[in-house]
Amino acid sequence: MPQVFQGRLQRQPPRDPARLVRATEALFEPITHRRRLDAWITWDGPAALRRAAALLPEGFDGFFVDLTARADPALLPTYLGWLEALRGGRLALQCLEPGRSNEVALDLRGRPPLRLDDPRLRVLDPRPGRQLRYTELSDGAAAPRARRTLAAARVAAAYASLGLPAAFDDWAHEVAGAALEDAPLPPPAQLAPAPWGGPAPAGPPDAAVGLRLEDGTPFALQLTAASPAKALASVFAHWLGWLEQLDVVRVRCTGALPELEALLDILDVEDHPDRPRDAFGVATAGLDEGLPASTAISLLSDGTLADQLQDWSLRWSDLRFRLQGALDAPDAPSESAYVVRSERGQVFDTLTVSLPIDDPDDGALRNARRQLAVTLGSEIGQASLWQLEGQPLDTPAGRACAELCARLEAAKDTARAEGGAVGSPPRRAPAALRWLRGVFRGRNARPGVDLVALMQAAMSGVLAGFRHDRAAHVTDRYFIEFVRRTPHGFHSIQLQRLHAPPGHTVNVGVSRVRALMGDLQPAVGRAVPGLAFPLGALVPERAELAWRYGSPAEARAAVADTVAVLAARAAPFFERAERVLAETKDEPRGAA
Repeated sequence: MPQVFQGRLQRQPPRDPARLVRATEALFEPITHRRRLDAWITWDGPAALRRAAALLPEGFDGFFVDLTARADPALLPTYLGWLEALRGGRLALQCLEPGRSNEVALDLRGRPPLRLDDPRLRVLDPRPGRQLRYTELSDGAAAPRARRTLAAARVAAAYASLGLPAAFDDWAHEVAGAALEDAPLPPPAQLAPAPWGGPAPAGPPDAAVGLRLEDGTPFALQLTAASPAKALASVFAHWLGWLEQLDVVRVRCTGALPELEALLDILDVEDHPDRPRDAFGVATAGLDEGLPASTAISLLSDGTLADQLQDWSLRWSDLRFRLQGALDAPDAPSESAYVVRSERGQVFDTLTVSLPIDDPDDGALRNARRQLAVTLGSEIGQASLWQLEGQPLDTPAGRACAELCARLEAAKDTARAEGGAVGSPPRRAPAALRWLRGVFRGRNARPGVDLVALMQAAMSGVLAGFRHDRAAHVTDRYFIEFVRRTPHGFHSIQLQRLHAPPGHTVNVGVSRVRALMGDLQPAVGRAVPGLAFPLGALVPERAELAWRYGSPAEARAAVADTVAVLAARAAPFFERAERVLAETKDEPRGAA
């Protein structure tokens, strides 16, 4: 399970992208065994694609376009054919009639041309499945009742066409709950579809169905499926019947230059107020090979292309660093990457270094941090800036971590139900006195106490073994971490400081490996071998579990009450969680 550093490599990256590529290549060349460079570049005209093709390898198929054009009902068969012929993006048809505008959109097969800072590029499949969406387009202001009624009726009609067993009213109230109570849900039979709508699908699609509300009214319906293209295309064609007129076609797709030029020959691109800026570009992420640095420099320094440049992003991925010691792995794929992007004339960068090691105190990791700090900056050498990253849920280790978390959640529920009694919170000074303190000392003035020392002394008798982890954070101004090592893992108590007026809340956590509290809250699609949550989850009888204080006496009383609550509810949880860690000690935790 990797330890990950994420930060900036350069405080002010060069705004000239060609210069940036040269400088970054010069930096990485001596310190990496290998790396891959990808580029995402957009220009504002189709002529740029032809010029770029002269600088790229013959047969390059990483071009893409993002276009908005006037729709022609006579070309509807062509548009429907694109659903299967085009790849890597999205096709949408829109009606822009004021007060009645709507859209039907379908993801195309294959990976879309994502910007290189998009988190979806970190997973093998950037989407859970192809998505088909029917959307009522908002006019920006609060929709009048007639508009809401029309929107609900057309969403209901789109749902009814799927042939699902549940009626729309019942299903919508089940998935949306109280948020839908005041929404009008007229029967779809009141609507007549437009003549260009296709026949109803033969049967219910194998797809998850989602609903989006706007001001309590159904405004969008979404299908997410791994269904064959034809199954989704038939629903797309049928839903077009709820577009009263075909005004706009929007196409985003990838391909070779001849494919995209044929597309441009068909589309009637026009300017109108609702049309976003068209983009013509190259995107190499997902191709078999990246871009040679010399080619990237040519694309970014060419005078003709520079005049039409819109935005760009660059990514050096699979950075296999040259390291002395056990973590030098020239033949193992790496998740380390460096991404630089432009946005509104500014340039931003993110360096991610991922090293395959569980224990943040391991000597091999400390050695690697010292070596990397020499060339990549002193911040990468700070232990507190590294985090534990979870395992993907589609791996054996990820599934084992998820099962462990489920068992720890059950231990939390038991501790909440069976824990000891919790008394009333300590009384604070009268409001008038607190106001006077704020006037004379400032609302954010800290009482003259050492919160760490108070907690350490109060826990020594009832929560033995917890020690202040000074290395957990660069400063104690925001978080204070206490950790206890056990035979099967680690227990953590974290105080999160509050300001104006001073105070704190508490989080608790348990993990099989050494991890900061924040590391126990993994990203979507990942799991870690541990669990963290606010202490308030164990104390439902207190509406807000937070302590405030404006004097040393109030601070001492708050700490005493904090430790009493921890002893009554967190201690039983730690005991049950330790048994869970002992029972699952032989399950995989790090290797995928």
